[in-house]
Amino acid sequence: IVAGYNAFLMRVQDAGNLYGHMVGADDPIMWWHSKEGDEWAAVEKKIEKAPIPKLNVWYRMKFIAEGSQFTCLMAERGEELDEAKHLVGTWEHDAFASGAIGFRESGSEHCRYDNVLVTTIGFDGVKPTAVRPAHNLLIAWGNIKKAY
Repeated sequence: IVAGYNAFLMRVQDAGNLYGHMVGADDPIMWWHSKEGDEWAAVEKKIEKAPIPKLNVWYRMKFIAEGSQFTCLMAERGEELDEAKHLVGTWEHDAFASGAIGFRESGSEHCRYDNVLVTTIGFDGVKPTAVRPAHNLLIAWGNIKKAY
């Protein structure tokens, strides 16, 4: 978090129907949001066991959306996520069973994201890594130039 809050969007149907879950620097509250028919409804829940986010600190976050139950875990980068130490909280809502994901910032809010991984429940595949050199932008542009 560089400034303000960051929001993770889940089960997005369109701009007026979605879930948006926010955490902010120095705020001990997790803001669980639903937006139905362009109307926002927020539920404030105190962060249970995870650290209170600080500015300019990298965190690992994990959201689990299973049925109508949402769970969030957060730890400083480098720590393995452990529900006993890193539980932000849980929330229940059943308006949307599926949908797209995304990020939301507004006004003076600003965040940075790295190594985003979206999986199915129970995923135990390979550990994600940073950009693979064979697929980075510089290589892609080089290949395009060679083709013409």
